[in-house]
Amino acid sequence: MIDLTGYQGALEHLPQGIARAEVNAERIRCTDIAIRDGRAASSVSFDQTKFYIRAGGERLGTVYTERPDDDAAALFCAAAENARWTDAGDTPMNGPERSVSDSDEGENEPIKSMIVLGAEAEKAMRGADIPFLHVRVTERELRTVNSLGLDSFTHRHWADLYTAVSLPREGMQAAEAEANVSACGLDQLDPAAFAQKALALADQTDGGGLKPITVSSGSYDCVMTGQVLRNILMTAWRSLSAEAMQGGGSAFRAVGEKIGSVEVNLVNAPAHPLSGKRFPVDSEGTPMSETLLVEQGLLREPLTTLSSARKLGIASNGCTGRIPVMTGNVPIALTTVPGLFYLRPDGRNTQRQLIERMDTGFVLTYSLDLFHSVNIASGLFSVPCGGYFVRHGEKVGSVSQMTVAGSLRELFTAVEAVGNDLDFDDFYFRNYCVGSPSALLRNMTFSS
Repeated sequence: MIDLTGYQGALEHLPQGIARAEVNAERIRCTDIAIRDGRAASSVSFDQTKFYIRAGGERLGTVYTERPDDDAAALFCAAAENARWTDAGDTPMNGPERSVSDSDEGENEPIKSMIVLGAEAEKAMRGADIPFLHVRVTERELRTVNSLGLDSFTHRHWADLYTAVSLPREGMQAAEAEANVSACGLDQLDPAAFAQKALALADQTDGGGLKPITVSSGSYDCVMTGQVLRNILMTAWRSLSAEAMQGGGSAFRAVGEKIGSVEVNLVNAPAHPLSGKRFPVDSEGTPMSETLLVEQGLLREPLTTLSSARKLGIASNGCTGRIPVMTGNVPIALTTVPGLFYLRPDGRNTQRQLIERMDTGFVLTYSLDLFHSVNIASGLFSVPCGGYFVRHGEKVGSVSQMTVAGSLRELFTAVEAVGNDLDFDDFYFRNYCVGSPSALLRNMTFSS
């Protein structure tokens, strides 16, 4: 457990003029090994602990440090000074009744076992081009203590395999696909099954090596594979944040609003059997609850923090975090972050059955521009994509450099059926996951 003894002592005797204080500490230990020709081509390991300190009265200011021996009282004073420059109102905190302790039994995985696992996966993909293949193990601790008596702690391990792969195509450029899988430990990862999944994705990306064709712009039905829907949902989840809705930063406005067809059921959960990632507790020490956000197309409950939940008069569902930014700035401010956010699958439909039901249209197998193709405030999106075209259930040819456009409301409303092939992808910084199966959508707008 992260040692916060010094902070806990200072919390019992806060400096004069400070009414409340809180410490949120996160420790990440990670080893990532790149595999090439059955050996470790390179490896990266790090062990980093971050401390986020909040203090003040009604308003709370924040400071950040990575030094465990810094003077706690001095940090509380610096945070309280920063509170003078914030325009935030009364900031809620959890009390001792929300304290939880959630720890798994995982241990650090041996490097040799990681290399053997990666080499087995690589061997199972023999004959394919593999630009990269990595094995990664991660240990995450999160602890939050405050002057109200909260002491909330979680400690989780997981392991990942991830790769890029393409299949040889005679007379044409090979299409590359990325695949990943995670589990609570190396012993729960099956390298042969992972290789089979990666090769299937690579084969599907260009329709099994179909020759390219050109399809004119217009309105078409389509089957979006889980990969494409996950790329959209990787950004679109923000539109279901109460924080965004309350600030006018979402295309959706209120609980009870119809935002999609009856086939759309969106869930946020702390865990799922298909993923090794676990997010039991958020950065305010609130247990994350499994929440049906959208039920049969109706917005039932948004993602909430303590602050945004208070405005709605409900309990927080535990979606407070800090999203790292790519500019190099330290992500100090608390904001809304999901855990495992996903479109709930339907066990009645395979992807093949969705394609047969569509009859004629696009099967979208990949998309680009992951974080810039959806405008959360307006709900409008324009997603570069590709895949292959189907006529009367038969593959005709591969397509690329297409764009599918519309609004999130239109996209969710267009969903006629959902598949049973749910899978999950990590966010780039691996502090939340997004999942989706394939889905059949009617009358989407495409340009070529």
